[in-house]
Amino acid sequence: MRHSINKIFLVGTVLMATTTWADAGPFDGLGSLGGAIGLGSGGGASFSATGAQMQSQLLVGLRSLVTAVSLMQEASGHKQQADKLKAVSDELQRTTTVSSAQVEQTVQAFDDNPVDRSQLANVHDAKSKQLLVQSAGNMAIAGLWNAKAVSSAQQLASIRPGLGDAMAAPALLNTAKVVVTTLPAEIGHTATYTSMLADYMRDNKLSPPSKDDQRKLAVAQGADPAQVAANLP
Repeated sequence: MRHSINKIFLVGTVLMATTTWADAGPFDGLGSLGGAIGLGSGGGASFSATGAQMQSQLLVGLRSLVTAVSLMQEASGHKQQADKLKAVSDELQRTTTVSSAQVEQTVQAFDDNPVDRSQLANVHDAKSKQLLVQSAGNMAIAGLWNAKAVSSAQQLASIRPGLGDAMAAPALLNTAKVVVTTLPAEIGHTATYTSMLADYMRDNKLSPPSKDDQRKLAVAQGADPAQVAANLP
């Protein structure tokens, strides 16, 4: 009996926390993002399904992000920075869920290892040029999947957890909150890097990564092939 009472109390606490958080408006100003990237409001979606969707999108987005910058650093001859980012990417490859702390650590690694246009201007050898083309493909995936993760995180806060979600809900909601408060800025940085890489490829007469190239990279980063086909037609 005590176990049942504790479980009911935990569920009630989670539901109250979810309602309070949503009413406090932590996602204000981001309401249009879902429509901008072709995601609906998800009426009728379950808490667990939306949480799993956010985690899946987040893993692909973050893996692609740090891989893209790692490739830029490697192409620029900055092995130490490239190795740091590769280690972060490798850690993300070994997990199936992302905690709020991992989101923050990944974003910090991204911010701590910036690349500027002058670094790209000094890339001249053929191998390094191809690394930058591959980086551009991963950067495109990062921008798209991280935007989807933000939208899913936003949606998650509006769904009341069910009885079976009680244990997982606090961690999922913490991750969602960090996603919404940190990733939009990184999506903006991703757009800047995408522009830099596009200019480099144009100036060096390199073919940008095709949609087929991007699809292969997304699958390699763990994206579901059906979702890849739908989002990169």
